[in-house]
Amino acid sequence: APKCPRIENVAEASPDTPLVVVVHGTFSCAVHVAVRIGEVRPDLQVARFEHDTFLSITENIRALTEELQRLAVLGQRKVLLIAHSRGGLVACQVAARLRSSHPAMKVRVWTLGTPHWGTPLASLGGGLAQGMGALYRLCARQRDGAFYATYAEGAASYLTSVGQMPRGISVMSEGSDFLDMHRLLAEGLDLKTWGAEYDIASDSGLGHGLLLSTAVSEMFDGRLNDLVVPTQSAILDHSASLQSCNHFQYFDHATFYSALTSMSFT
Repeated sequence: APKCPRIENVAEASPDTPLVVVVHGTFSCAVHVAVRIGEVRPDLQVARFEHDTFLSITENIRALTEELQRLAVLGQRKVLLIAHSRGGLVACQVAARLRSSHPAMKVRVWTLGTPHWGTPLASLGGGLAQGMGALYRLCARQRDGAFYATYAEGAASYLTSVGQMPRGISVMSEGSDFLDMHRLLAEGLDLKTWGAEYDIASDSGLGHGLLLSTAVSEMFDGRLNDLVVPTQSAILDHSASLQSCNHFQYFDHATFYSALTSMSFT
């Protein structure tokens, strides 16, 4: 965590050095991704926006907007928001607000696995949610003869086991008024979106292929998906990049870091 400060602890700004802000997804944190980005691009300043994803998404948007407005006053002029899942909704809305309030600040947004058009998981409730939670818990991979799950997968297990979705999650339901407004405000942003198709054949996890293939296919009505977000829902622009992975593996792919290495603010 000391290698990548929270954005509220960033006290200095630069008109020349780009600031990368990592915006995590549901029930997660940004430390791991922020550290990795800092290792790949040590020439960039990296910070993380840690926030409660169960709160209203407007509260998250306001908090990050205020921090970047503070840095804009201090002279920050170049910002790249790298956001996973729900975090991409926050990042796009923040960029849209800064476009109006601080036009001198150049803000780019990269979203990975963000449900720009929603996800059916956000509408789960009652017995169906608990059933999907059980599947996620059983969806452990095998490493050196032992079963394990990542923190993100554990979070998905918890989230889908609750009877009623928190308001910060239900906003991602397909057809929600927020998402209709979100896509309108995202038009004209300097935006790159990343989507994924989950491929059972290439997954080393025992549980993913055996337990989730049928359940996910039915839940998504046969649409391509990354186990959490429909593939087409994650794509909002023509520069989209498609990966073969599940929702929790976007930052494991070399293609993302290749794009990050070649990225410039010129």
